[in-house]
Amino acid sequence: MSSAAAAIRSNRAFRIFDATIVKKAIVAVTGLVMFGFLVGHLAGNLQMFAGDEGKAIDAYAKFLKSVPEILWTARVTLLGCVFLHIYFTIQLWKLKGDARPQGYVKKDNSHSTFTSKTMYYSGPMLFFFIVYHLLHFTMGIADQANYFEGEVYKTVVLGFQQPLISGSYILAMFFLCLHLNHGLYSIWQTLGLTSPRYKPLQKNGAAVVSIVMFLGFASIPAGVLAGVIHL
Repeated sequence: MSSAAAAIRSNRAFRIFDATIVKKAIVAVTGLVMFGFLVGHLAGNLQMFAGDEGKAIDAYAKFLKSVPEILWTARVTLLGCVFLHIYFTIQLWKLKGDARPQGYVKKDNSHSTFTSKTMYYSGPMLFFFIVYHLLHFTMGIADQANYFEGEVYKTVVLGFQQPLISGSYILAMFFLCLHLNHGLYSIWQTLGLTSPRYKPLQKNGAAVVSIVMFLGFASIPAGVLAGVIHL
């Protein structure tokens, strides 16, 4: 095969990513992977309620660090999904804007839901929250005075005893709820796994799951502030 032919084939392979449906599929699949991470993350975090002074969650964190191969594979995969999710979401947003550069004289939003309207706002807010969350509880940079390496329970309790920090986390979880509500429902549509018969069930299911995720994550800072979780 000549170099020119190889270049043409390679160019065709990359051009598949120009298709809107492919971009949407990548956003959907990466979103699904990140949702799976959230479920696992929540399951681990709820050990804060074990009532054992943090032994369970500290042991869980210690176990994760004892298998760096699994930990870093998960981290790299998640980081890749976050990058692809953001990159192709921005591309879809630009395509939507380019399709109607002059905007609407009178835009009809009757078919849009509150959660769908906030997707492009909740996404960036969640991105900045994730960065802060990593700086706070993973790296210990945002609140060095209350960060204790290897002592997850103590670090989380001391961090959430500060009302401003707890409030910001709960607010971030509210935006996560909005993002998940529309995102989980959209995944079915993007992957062609919906029908008029199952559409109400999928829509209501996405709403229920997003609310459960919000309550689960928000319960931890709320539990610390209420004194249910304490040192």
